[in-house]
Amino acid sequence: MRPLLDEGGSASAVSRDYRVELDTAQGAPLLNVFGGKITTYRRLAEDAMDRVMVALELDRPAWTAHGDPLPGGDFADAERLVAGWLQRWPWLPAALAHRWLRHYGTCTEVLLGDARGLDDLGQHFGAQLYQREVDYLIGHEWARSVDDVLGGAVPSSGCA
Repeated sequence: MRPLLDEGGSASAVSRDYRVELDTAQGAPLLNVFGGKITTYRRLAEDAMDRVMVALELDRPAWTAHGDPLPGGDFADAERLVAGWLQRWPWLPAALAHRWLRHYGTCTEVLLGDARGLDDLGQHFGAQLYQREVDYLIGHEWARSVDDVLGGAVPSSGCA
């Protein structure tokens, strides 16, 4: 659940910003996070961890600015990566390779695996969706429903 910051306006006018509060009045620290959005989750997480680290009297540097990339984000040149895929899997439509780059990054290589042609991707459901992608989403991205597959609103477990 992600409660929004209600500042007395209409629901559509409610801020998508966040507020982090750390309550230490009753002993163990209690961290409350209100609001936020998926595009700022790393910044929010860092803010939350900074507050917890202070409360626990621990000293540790921030981890998001120069930390590890998200699963699949371990590349610097997107066009070069896609070009490599199209050389390795010449049957792969470029539009599909670019979509998978945006969705899965280098995890696309796990998704493609040993595929030797479009037929190896299984049933084509339309709109560039193949059975192999659905299987990947179930096996690696925790998809459990059609909404998870079509909406992509599932957390990544990594592509290993």
